[in-house]
Amino acid sequence: MPRYLSRLTLKDGPNSGDVRVIVKAVEAVVAYNFIYAKDAIPTTAAGWSKVYTSTRAYYDFVGLTAGRITIFVWRLSVQREFQITPTPSVNWSINTHCLPRSH
Repeated sequence: MPRYLSRLTLKDGPNSGDVRVIVKAVEAVVAYNFIYAKDAIPTTAAGWSKVYTSTRAYYDFVGLTAGRITIFVWRLSVQREFQITPTPSVNWSINTHCLPRSH
């Protein structure tokens, strides 16, 4: 069952710890960038995951720890970027928490 959190929708994937993160599609967007952290909002860039990029308005995260709090943030890219830093700032969405389910 989908869980709606701000402008982000989270759907359980087919396996334990899998989550599909969905954002509203926007015209003229080159890419959608997603990052996540576990348990708490990190205070440094090192605490965030690598940047996951998709040309679609969703990303399928697999193998997350079921039952562990996961914080997702996302942003849109309207032009090609040569370097993306994972530190959320004004360019990133508000933090959205989820608890991946176990099946």
